[in-house]
This record gives sequence, structure tokens and C-alpha cells, in this order.
Amino acid sequence: MHYAVLKTGGKQYKVEEGQIIAVEKIESDQEKIEFDNILLLVSDGKIKVGKPMLKAKVLGQILEQAKGEKIKVFKYKAK
Repeated sequence: MHYAVLKTGGKQYKVEEGQIIAVEKIESDQEKIEFDNILLLVSDGKIKVGKPMLKAKVLGQILEQAKGEKIKVFKYKAK
């Protein structure tokens, strides 16, 4: 079993080969992207843990850029 834990957009994601994930918006006009903030890598039962990051890369592909549902923020100030 091969998987990695990567960090992007202030969040951490456990990813496997061929998996589709939704991440925060990535400012890129290219279709291919590489993630270099790898925290953990498991390959053939061998576990590599970064302190804090590993010198490894995970390659990905941007399928679509989508906007989420609009949110409303209210601030209340007690008088």
C-alpha cells in the first residue's frame, strides 16, 4: 500500500495513487501540479516521516477550479 500525507492550503490530506481530492484553490494556470510539502510517505511497508518535511514530491492534476457556496458572516458586538 502506497500513500502520502501532504500539506496544502493550511490543511493536511492523506492521498493515494489515483485518488481524487478537493483542496483549497490553487493559483496555477497549468494542468499538472506538484506538491512538495510531504509530511509522511508509506511505500511497501516502509514509513518515512519528515522532520518537518520530506524531500519528496507528489504529482497531481487539476481537474477543475470550482467555487463553493457563498457564506455570510455576521459580527456581533455587545454594547
